[in-house]
Formats: sequence, structure tokens, C-alpha cells
Amino acid sequence: EANIRELKAIALNEDGTLNSTSNPAARGSRITFWATGQGATDPPLTDGQAATADPLLVPAMPFSVAIGGKTTDATAALSPGFVGLMQVTATIPADVRAGTIQLTLTVGGIASNASNSPYMTGQTATIEVK
Repeated sequence: EANIRELKAIALNEDGTLNSTSNPAARGSRITFWATGQGATDPPLTDGQAATADPLLVPAMPFSVAIGGKTTDATAALSPGFVGLMQVTATIPADVRAGTIQLTLTVGGIASNASNSPYMTGQTATIEVK
């Protein structure tokens, strides 16, 4: 579709290096990326309060990650010491194609690529896979 814009996700490959066109992640490996807007946490946290390391604060609503349209194994928790920043680690499915691949985080039934803003429609977060 002509109006789709790819936005490279800020993601780290399993070895801690930045995911990029020149440094794609291997299929079957894990990537880590960050997101905001996950909503309530379990256990609850006061708005504006930095996340703790013990206990880790996980999304209260169900979440999932899809890479290349395939739902995959993932974990998520607020990043300790940060306010409202969720760290997500997901496995790249072994059967996705190589190249630029769509990355979608869904929390509480709302996909990360969904937007009500006329300026944000058609944007897709992507990662690189080899």
C-alpha cells in the first residue's frame, strides 16, 4: 500500500547489538524493544512513579507480539527506574522471511500500529531479520 510508512523499531538483537539493515537478527533468536502506553500494571503503580525491579511490574492486560504477522513467545515488564517504559523481549519465529519485517505489540486488544491520528495512519514498526 502506497501510504504505509516503515518506522524502524529501536530493538536490540540477542547479542545486545542494535538491530539494523546491516545487523539483522537471526530467525529463532530473541530481540528486545521498548514501548509506552501499556496501561495498568500488576502489581499496580501510581502514575508518574518509576518502576521497581522487585517486584517487576507486568502489564495488567493481556499482551502479545507478532513478528511478520506470526504471534510469538514474549515477555514484558516495566523497565526498572523508568516511568512508563515497558521492555519487551520476543522470539523471532523460525519461519518468517528474511528482510524488513513488521513488528506489532498488542496490549488489551489494541495493536501498536493502530492510531486515531490523521498524521499517524499507515505507520508500521519494523525490524530486520536474516
